[in-house]
Amino acid sequence: MKEQLTVLYDETCVLCRRTVDTLGKLRTTAKLVMLPLQSAPSAMLPAGYAREELLAQLHVIDEDGRLYRGADAIFRIMRSVPSLRFVAPLYRIPGMKPLADSIYRIVAKHRYRLFGQVGDDCSSGSCKLHQGKHSEKTSIERPFEDERPRSTPQSED
Repeated sequence: MKEQLTVLYDETCVLCRRTVDTLGKLRTTAKLVMLPLQSAPSAMLPAGYAREELLAQLHVIDEDGRLYRGADAIFRIMRSVPSLRFVAPLYRIPGMKPLADSIYRIVAKHRYRLFGQVGDDCSSGSCKLHQGKHSEKTSIERPFEDERPRSTPQSED
């Protein structure tokens, strides 16, 4: 049985959404459960953290409840992706962790300016435009995504 990793991400961040979509296309050794922080129920969030605090960086929770943040979270995910697994040990080289953490903090702080941001008001449904493109063969779950069938355009016969 595959281990489960819960990935808490900022769904208004274009970089974060692209990363989630890319992970959905990769073969993984873990079942990845993607939880957008903006719509995840409070009960699913790590205790002791405000939602705004969690939005500052990517978080991964493993089956044992261990919480990985920022660059640690990225390298934790990499360990479960066979095509990226070779990169994960680089994080253990002396000096690499502080360097990776610094780069992560800079990118995370400026992610909207560098990569863009989906509008904060998702009432129009535009936030869902690029979600749900994953085939059923992927190991990604999005437990809180709207699962109503989408209407299809009627032909004008």
